Amino acid sequence: MIMKENMRKNKKTLILLIIAIIIVIIVIPPIINPLMRSERKIEKDILELTPIGTNREDVVEIIKNHSKWKSWKRENSNRYITLNLGKYLWCDVVACWYFDEDEKLRRVIVTKYWDSL
Repeated sequence: MIMKENMRKNKKTLILLIIAIIIVIIVIPPIINPLMRSERKIEKDILELTPIGTNREDVVEIIKNHSKWKSWKRENSNRYITLNLGKYLWCDVVACWYFDEDEKLRRVIVTKYWDSL
């Protein structure tokens, strides 16, 4: 009887430990590496730095001065800017700022590209 009770206690402890580990695996990585968050969340964060309606020149300056956005590429057209925000695991995270004919920001799209193994 005592042995069965100890086994039940151990089983409950093991289940709680597994649940805690799963929670840590899900919650901690996006805090440590923001690129692991959803594309929509990254877009929202970018729009806080470069709101809709911002001049293209101002967006370029913000990109140049951002501490983590060093590798950026301005396309031939004044209509968009593409930037590789970084990489985690086998995933490249790319942002694209789209501008209207008056060179005002109209949209930001973040896309994740997974490398195939």
